[in-house]
Amino acid sequence: MPFFDFLRPKQNHPDQAFIRLMEQLQAVMFPDGKPQIQAEVATLQPRLRGHYTTQAFTGMYLHACARFFLLDDPADEETFRFSVMNRPAGQPAYPLPTSRDAAILYEFLNEKFHRQQYRAQHGDEALIGGALNAVLGINNGTTGEQLPDAYGAFGYDRTNPIPVKGIINSSVYLNRLRTPDGLPVAWQRLGSTHSPVSRHPIDTYRIEDLSGSELTVLYLSPYEQTTSHRAPAGFLMMS
Repeated sequence: MPFFDFLRPKQNHPDQAFIRLMEQLQAVMFPDGKPQIQAEVATLQPRLRGHYTTQAFTGMYLHACARFFLLDDPADEETFRFSVMNRPAGQPAYPLPTSRDAAILYEFLNEKFHRQQYRAQHGDEALIGGALNAVLGINNGTTGEQLPDAYGAFGYDRTNPIPVKGIINSSVYLNRLRTPDGLPVAWQRLGSTHSPVSRHPIDTYRIEDLSGSELTVLYLSPYEQTTSHRAPAGFLMMS
């Protein structure tokens, strides 16, 4: 099964950019393909005391690899553990690791992805991939809490979308949103649209409470150099 099949929603993902991103990640993280994935799973799985089947753990491991690889700061273990212990709505039902297992995954991946070593040997383009740069927009996106030319209500208007570093980090941002009562939210990606403040597509998300009732629609721009820490009006942001 291709790597990106583990990460895309159960329905067919409409964005070719998302598929290209997953293919680029697979090529960089697993240059030897499926045999490398199988070997790493076989090495790591016994450390988790046999809590997961091989198939279930493979899905968990591939998801964890992508989360680690796209961290703003590879030393940020807290963000990594938070992201792998929460599943975005619509994602495949692979098991979620415990806090202990997430820590083991982080230690393993931190050793696997010595980014400085990759850069020293191959350069940034080999580490990230030229096409991946284009998909993520990390060479030309904003580094601020909102887009420079944005106007309208932050997050609520497509002219003021929430900056996010990469498609995968959209779920990290949404995982941290809380209602005024401090409760987490669920979400469903509705598709993408365009905005006069960005040359990239803007993603549209239906935000729901835990009962499934719609709260609002938010707009995210997943082609930026950083992920905003700002919450839209009426929401809280978990630190």
